[in-house]
Amino acid sequence: MEPEILELESFLPYRLYRLADTVSREFSRIYKERHGLTRPEWRTLSGLGQH
Repeated sequence: MEPEILELESFLPYRLYRLADTVSREFSRIYKERHGLTRPEWRTLSGLGQH
């Protein structure tokens, strides 16, 4: 029996990861333009805002 070959483009967890990364990068660009914040900075502020 041949092992099944995993096709990443049809693997849902991979597709969700790619979507999340794309959205995160877009938010990063917006926050950098509007507020001068880097990705780690706005993630930190977001985390602090939840507590």
